[in-house]
Amino acid sequence: MLGNKYELAKLNLDKVKEAYELLPLFLKPHIIRWNEKAIKFKGGNECKIQATSSTSFRGSTLTSLVIDEAAFVNEGGVVDLDRAILQSLLPTL
Repeated sequence: MLGNKYELAKLNLDKVKEAYELLPLFLKPHIIRWNEKAIKFKGGNECKIQATSSTSFRGSTLTSLVIDEAAFVNEGGVVDLDRAILQSLLPTL
């Protein structure tokens, strides 16, 4: 998940953590790592956060992406961010 600022991305991850905690036990996947920046599940899936930048998630293969407050990324940054995101998502399309 990306936020225009790290604090916003962290807030969104906190909401995901809260939703996970409210799931019934039989729906909760096993968690390997649970920290301030990420949740990693036993099956290899991971939910992690970063602040928006032209290098966000570069080198990663993403299956989905949430970008919050994208309207607040400066105009030149949007082009760079689009390139970085597209390169990360292409292997999964």
